[in-house]
Amino acid sequence: MSNIDESADPHGYRRLKDFLVEVEVQLKASGNEVESQFVHQAGRFFGGGSRSEFLGESRIALSAVLQSACDLPAELRKRIRTVLDEIDEGFEAVGGG
Repeated sequence: MSNIDESADPHGYRRLKDFLVEVEVQLKASGNEVESQFVHQAGRFFGGGSRSEFLGESRIALSAVLQSACDLPAELRKRIRTVLDEIDEGFEAVGGG
């Protein structure tokens, strides 16, 4: 995701936000404006809502991207799946799972 000092982001919320931005940019660049806006909206919960809300909105947005007809590179789809697994783990840690 990014080269952030783990001690400054022990739960990975900043890394998740950075990943959402990366996905948003790739979606926009490939002409998937609706999906990019959906991911953007999920990212807006970073720092402004509860942890479970941010994780939940991120999970919904990334799942929707995978289910859409977007033509995404296989590597990005794989990374999204990995991040979704990590979100599920994080969601359980904050009591939202």
